Amino acid sequence: MSSPRRSSTASSPAPSGSVYGNVRNDGLIDNLPARRLRRGRVPGRRRSVCARSRTGRSRRRAPRLNQVQINVQRLAVEAAMTGDRDLVHAAVALDPLTGAVQTLPKIHEMVDRMLEAEARWLPQFTAPVDVG
Repeated sequence: MSSPRRSSTASSPAPSGSVYGNVRNDGLIDNLPARRLRRGRVPGRRRSVCARSRTGRSRRRAPRLNQVQINVQRLAVEAAMTGDRDLVHAAVALDPLTGAVQTLPKIHEMVDRMLEAEARWLPQFTAPVDVG
């Protein structure tokens, strides 16, 4: 018996007839914003994957953890749309991994150097900055 095809986002073994993958929430998980991606078991058919599987409410911790990353992403998008360097600094500082391994002054310096190095592709952030 052949196994179901895996989607390009599938990466983990799942129960027979399923794969784990990423799909847009679109109301599948009640307490997760509608347009966010969710990762989980995706039921499969013999030759395809069914990406629609309503799960109701997620465990309390999962949406809260997701909200941390959603806030970082929202700040980054707002920064990109407005050209506000302070919002870039805030987004990067709020990233849990970056905040765990870097000090705020180092994050500020890193962001300024990144914006300088990528100025060609990020013209909205071209204000001159002394990066030391």
